[in-house]
Amino acid sequence: MTNVAVIILAWNGHAFLPDCLTAVLAQDCPARFDVLVVDNASSDGSIDLVRTQFPQVAVMENHHNLGFAGGNNVGLRALLAGVAPSPCDVVPDIVVLLNQDTIVAPNWLAELVAVFERRPQAGIVGCKIFFPGTQTLQHAGGTIQWPVGTGLHRGTGEQDHGQYDTEVVLDYVTGAALALRSPVLQQIGLLDEGFSPAYYEDTDLCYRARAAGFEVVYAPRAQLQHHEGTSLQAQSPAHQRAYHRNRLRFVLKHAPLPVLTEAFAPAEEEEMRRWGLTNSQPRKQAYLDAILALPELLQQRLDAGGDVPYQLLALLETLYRQVVTEEQLRRAEALNPAPQTS
Repeated sequence: MTNVAVIILAWNGHAFLPDCLTAVLAQDCPARFDVLVVDNASSDGSIDLVRTQFPQVAVMENHHNLGFAGGNNVGLRALLAGVAPSPCDVVPDIVVLLNQDTIVAPNWLAELVAVFERRPQAGIVGCKIFFPGTQTLQHAGGTIQWPVGTGLHRGTGEQDHGQYDTEVVLDYVTGAALALRSPVLQQIGLLDEGFSPAYYEDTDLCYRARAAGFEVVYAPRAQLQHHEGTSLQAQSPAHQRAYHRNRLRFVLKHAPLPVLTEAFAPAEEEEMRRWGLTNSQPRKQAYLDAILALPELLQQRLDAGGDVPYQLLALLETLYRQVVTEEQLRRAEALNPAPQTS
């Protein structure tokens, strides 16, 4: 029998965890499955709630908030080593990462397991996700828009009329609900904690699985609702910096050198000319972050020899200087706006 472990990463999820856990524990699934809640130093009594209301659920507590990648990796390491709290002390065949602010359909887990059973090359399987209480799609798999590396969630905001009901291999699926074969993790490694606190860690994991020869599959019959909460206010400077810092990290890890030098750099410069002043500062900081992270990222590229480090450093320095120039232009325009013409 297939053994499955569902990891739910909790952080101040007192309002979400009862509905999430109730739906998971009620799964109609022929496989054996256990649930592990990994708490990221909640302060709202989340863990007391789990232990009191759901005693069949295993619990691990982090003393600090380790973010999405770090928190999930604590659970993944324990599961793969067979040392997670009982009943999760059996090394699973499949591990599922699930956000605390989700409510899964009754057959959700069975549909995920079925994909792995009929597709031997499937390494990662994702879901059809709806906004809460609606038939409005939030995610039906994702594609990467090259050369800038922007992620595109298929179907977001569309009403579900079955237009994404085909099981298909895609670039990535979201980490809000993502199933993996344990041997894939043992081969490619865990989530990259360099993407902390958030953004692109799931996409990076999918790309590493694809590079190792595994399929990333979107499974439309595995369905759930997701509140899509975030600790970073959308479009705030902190959000902008984190998003673009991790977009750059993803691109620098995975894009072939010719794409970086011949397509990515010109596309970035074109994007800069469309930015406003509020965008320039966090994106400038994101380029600095990328320059500082370059030695680490080079260790993860297969083509890091020769003059590649110098080429990538020169590329990032050029883009940084360009964004500084664009920011200065925006500031000058703000101080000396062009006269209105009648």
